Amino acid sequence: IVNLEARFSKLTAGGAPSEDGSLLLNNIVPEVYELNVIVPDGYYLKSAKYGQGDVQTSGLDLSQGATGNLELEIAADGGSIEGSIVDGEDRSIDGARVALIPVDPGGGPSRQKVTVSDSKGTFIIRGIAPGDYRLYASGNLEVSALQDPAYVKLLEPHGKPVSILEHGFEQLQVRAIAATELPFR
Repeated sequence: IVNLEARFSKLTAGGAPSEDGSLLLNNIVPEVYELNVIVPDGYYLKSAKYGQGDVQTSGLDLSQGATGNLELEIAADGGSIEGSIVDGEDRSIDGARVALIPVDPGGGPSRQKVTVSDSKGTFIIRGIAPGDYRLYASGNLEVSALQDPAYVKLLEPHGKPVSILEHGFEQLQVRAIAATELPFR
């Protein structure tokens, strides 16, 4: 599924590709859009190009009208992380929000992954693009704030660094960030 959200007007458009992989979106307002591609579990958006531009980095600029094709490459060679979330006394935490944020924000928000720990405090994230990340977990993590680079910068000292390789697998235990340690937005 492909979704577009205009940066300024917040208008949205979207749809699912046909069997041949093509997608036609009509009545798009001339503006710059953020791209969000929902892919099957275990896959990730490897690249998004419009003309010579990288849409994941700069957004989809349709301010001068649509003059080309948007080309999306979906890959199945991503990595995965399994882990558990614990508190300061190494007790499992169920229902903790777990966020995987790229160290280099150049991949855009589509590289971020968010999940919730289960009743045993465990979580799984699949379809992770190769790269360097920080993993954050807290019962009070404000997921919408993760779109703000300044907020993510304040969280950095509490993140667990993790590198993901093609087809890589990491198993981690992550100490949850206490509510008193979370930055205010």
